[in-house]
Amino acid sequence: MFIAANSLGLGSCWINTVKDILNPNNPDSKALRNKLNLEDKYIPVGSCIIGYPKKEGIIKEHKADYVRKFY
Repeated sequence: MFIAANSLGLGSCWINTVKDILNPNNPDSKALRNKLNLEDKYIPVGSCIIGYPKKEGIIKEHKADYVRKFY
């Protein structure tokens, strides 16, 4: 998907946290898994976003000490 997106002039990014967010062993994921009709036997390992990249612009600086936990 990433190569196909690039060939169409689109940008893409791998989102790895979906494995932790939708893990059936994570009690906080139950409501979201139900909303997505995702059975416990399925564990997503990742997802991607695809869109039109900015041609020019300022890239925001990442905070070195910023960590966000979803579980």
